[in-house]
Amino acid sequence: MSDLVDTETSALIAQLLLDDIEELKAARKGKGRYDQPPTDDEVAFDFQEAAFQRMLDDMKSLRVAHSMSRALVTDAAILVAAQATHDDHAYAQALSEGRPLPEKTSQQRTVEDPNFVAIVPLSTKTDAAADGKDAVGAYFDSRFLKPKTQVSAQASGSIKRVNCIICDDRIPTHESYAAPCSHSYCLSCLTDLIRASLTDESLYPPRCCSTPFSPGVFASLLPPTIQRQFEIKSREFGTPTLQRLYCASSTCSHFLGSTEDFTHPARCEKCDEGTCSLCKQFEHGTSPCPEDEATQIVRALAATQSWQTCPDCKNLIELSVGCYHITCRCKASFCYLCAEKWKNCSCPQWDENRLIVHAERRVANEVGEAVRQAQPEVFRQRVQQRAAHMYNYHDCTNHRWRYQSGGGDCEECNHYLPQYLLVCRECHLQACVRCTRNRL
Repeated sequence: MSDLVDTETSALIAQLLLDDIEELKAARKGKGRYDQPPTDDEVAFDFQEAAFQRMLDDMKSLRVAHSMSRALVTDAAILVAAQATHDDHAYAQALSEGRPLPEKTSQQRTVEDPNFVAIVPLSTKTDAAADGKDAVGAYFDSRFLKPKTQVSAQASGSIKRVNCIICDDRIPTHESYAAPCSHSYCLSCLTDLIRASLTDESLYPPRCCSTPFSPGVFASLLPPTIQRQFEIKSREFGTPTLQRLYCASSTCSHFLGSTEDFTHPARCEKCDEGTCSLCKQFEHGTSPCPEDEATQIVRALAATQSWQTCPDCKNLIELSVGCYHITCRCKASFCYLCAEKWKNCSCPQWDENRLIVHAERRVANEVGEAVRQAQPEVFRQRVQQRAAHMYNYHDCTNHRWRYQSGGGDCEECNHYLPQYLLVCRECHLQACVRCTRNRL
């Protein structure tokens, strides 16, 4: 037990350190020029992150080894009892047919030993009954459990269990979080989602089936460190994008609050650097605020590359695939060509080449790449049909997902999934479980 405690403690330490490194890297992200080599701090962060990740992986492997060791002891008792059940059946059949009784096997003699009760786990009936496979548990109840223990086991068997919507593990109800949409999350998947929402605003607020979670309910289920980080990020993400004020120091970038809260330069509580609440650059004594040359250079580059600027958060956006309907990470919905609110302009909704490429991807998700190779003419016709439909009905607002085995890239988060993906029956979007539940 002491080894297991040490393993859990070491894993927690490694995870907390990884969280700290991730938070520091997120705060520094985007503050340096893309063409500059990594700084010594960044190299050190990467080195430490890799070391702590190896430590966490080792602790997880050791935890699995402990679990397997305990399972071997449990399964040994179950297998002995199951074999004894089979031997008892043969014994009773010989008795009913008047044949000579077979000699009792070692398994039968073992389970008849009064001490055998001590090695039979009382959870056997609980776990088996929950899965509809309680034959062995019933056998234990009828032959080996004493009256008081039997009542205890039956009471344990009443524990309700649910399936986690993300990992599909079967868990006790009291160890799960019930989302407002009625889906259940194990505490591990809930914590992973909350941790991801701290660095990816498209996952904030945490939600399932487009219904936000209730922070007052799930916050108490999180580790204290994640609770504190979520409270801090909630204050930041709850502030309108254009009003967010960050420390001007690229090595800090600490969130200072809303620009409406300051009538003078803001002082960072972490690095004591001053930041102008008007231009969001370093504190200066001149008025009006000086122009930021670096920003002007980036804006000039954006103009030459035809990148668009989000009308709400002012972030630059480059369109690579899909229609001209842009949904920014700040949730603004606008036209890529003119930046007007979506459907408030007369711009075309598609570029013809992008439309065909998008339609080809959707048809490949629908019928498979094999059809493209074996029946190219059929594939081409399907692409034309899909393109014609997508021209006017490209926004799928009611996804209906089906399971598709085999690996592939999620079209929302771009992560590669080796085993399976979910494909919408309507628009044939290909996405991972997390995106279908928590992002789309």
